Amino acid sequence: MTSRHLAVVLAVAAAAPLAAQGTLVGTATFHMTMHVTAGTPGGAALPPGTEMEAEMTYATDGRHFVMQNVMNSSSVPMMSGMMTRMIFTVGSDSIHMGIVMPPEIAAQTGSIGTKMDLSMAQLTAAGKPAAALMDSVVRANAGRTYRALGTTATVAGITCQEWESIAAGDTTRSCVIPTPPALAAMQEQFKTFQSAAILSNMPGLDAMQKQAYGGQAVTPIRTTSTRTGMVLELTKYSATAPDPAMMQLPAGLTVMAMPGGG
Repeated sequence: MTSRHLAVVLAVAAAAPLAAQGTLVGTATFHMTMHVTAGTPGGAALPPGTEMEAEMTYATDGRHFVMQNVMNSSSVPMMSGMMTRMIFTVGSDSIHMGIVMPPEIAAQTGSIGTKMDLSMAQLTAAGKPAAALMDSVVRANAGRTYRALGTTATVAGITCQEWESIAAGDTTRSCVIPTPPALAAMQEQFKTFQSAAILSNMPGLDAMQKQAYGGQAVTPIRTTSTRTGMVLELTKYSATAPDPAMMQLPAGLTVMAMPGGG
């Protein structure tokens, strides 16, 4: 989970017309595709030409917040169907995480997947390597310039403003919406999870966010990068409470003990 994804997730979860109603329930689904090239960050782990695809679903019933990722890849079919779900509960210090393995791997291991409970301290510690990588990306984008294109588009029925940004030869096109007031309130609520401790591992993030999009409080609902070959786009949004089953981990997962879990 990157802070950028978290911002997108929270923005859509609180997007108008929901924000106007003061309601924080709903489900948003994003579709992500990526064509791995030699310049793709982290692409060294995958051969150039690899096609990655995922469906990202984010849901909240006002008390629980769920992030789910289902992977797909025509280039790596063995990983297709792998699902990760993370569940946060307002006022709690724990995060419930489950991983459902792809059918082929589940058949080989005799287990459909694993689940674990993480405290925020454990998540912060576990996230330091990823945070260090993210911070290097933040620093590399410190000189990114932004330009409003003066055009609009419609993404999943929502009108957004188109922008272009450039850094080190990487051109990114984004379509953004004004950050709803409910998003700010939700972000403050997430601080009770001590998420600030995770973000503290990325000291350059705040400055980068403040200078993005001319300092305006906006959030992308579609992003396309020429260098990474990644497209992340909102595909559908429901302003109703999600299926209660989404607020739980799937049955049959094997419990995984975490270091320092007691």
